[in-house]
Amino acid sequence: MRLDSRDHVRSLAQVRRDEDVQIGYIAFDAIREQCPALGLEPGARVHCVACRDRDLVLRTAVDREVIIDRFYATFIEVQPLRIASGRPDDRSRSVRSVRAVPPSSELKTGA
Repeated sequence: MRLDSRDHVRSLAQVRRDEDVQIGYIAFDAIREQCPALGLEPGARVHCVACRDRDLVLRTAVDREVIIDRFYATFIEVQPLRIASGRPDDRSRSVRSVRAVPPSSELKTGA
């Protein structure tokens, strides 16, 4: 896929609060396998609710709140959205929260 000069691919770890992005390529099988259940598969649109020191709080298109460690977010490419999301005011919505991508000790296989 050839990127247009308006496309700017970067890491999910670089997203700022209140930014809307579209998930792109997810590197590494261990991360890629966990992401679809969390709503973070390629093509999915997410809204960054908060940027904290160690993690990001994201809201998916189905109003699911996902917390992802910045380390893992580094391996997920994102692109800015070209169209307005049309989301209603975030304060009026109820959300479900889920912790994304287990700690690295849980990703290891074997003994």
